[in-house]
Amino acid sequence: MTLVFNKAWAAGFFDGEGCMTLTRQKETPNSKNYAYHPIVALSSSDKAAISMFKRRYGGRLSFGSRKGTQHRSGLYWCHVDTYNWYCPVHSILRLITELLPYMRVKNTQARLLARFVNVRQFHRTFAGSFTPVSEMLKRERFYLQFKTLNSYKKRGRKDLNGA
Repeated sequence: MTLVFNKAWAAGFFDGEGCMTLTRQKETPNSKNYAYHPIVALSSSDKAAISMFKRRYGGRLSFGSRKGTQHRSGLYWCHVDTYNWYCPVHSILRLITELLPYMRVKNTQARLLARFVNVRQFHRTFAGSFTPVSEMLKRERFYLQFKTLNSYKKRGRKDLNGA
C-alpha cells in the first residue's frame, strides 16, 4: 500500500519528530576556517512515515536500535527501535518550500535555514578557492542564530521569534 504525501500532515509530523540545524566544523585540523553544513533529519519508530520523506526528497534512511541503553543513573531506558532519515542538501529548499506554509513549531528554523542555503549557493566556493571574510562572518552569524534558536532556554526562542 502506497501512502499519499500530504504536505500539511508532513509538516506536522516534521514539527514533532524532525530537526533542522546548522553544524560547524574546521575545514582541516590546523585550519582557522570553518565549514558550515545544513542538516535536516527526522527520527521515528514508524518506518512507513519516514519512508514517505525518503521517496519524496531522496536522502538516506538508517535504522537505530536503542533497547537496553543504560543511563548514568543506573536505570535502563527501553526505547523502541528508530528509523532515521537525513535529507540531502540539494533537497532542503524543496522540503522547506513545500512544508513551510504548514509548519508551526519549526517555522523560524525553516526560514533561517532557507536563507542560509540561498546565501551559501550564491557565494559557492570550490576546493582551493578563497572564501571572503565577509562571507565567513555571514555564515558564522547564521550558525550562532541556530545555536541560540535550538537551545533549550526559552529566552533564546523568545528573542528570535520577536516575542
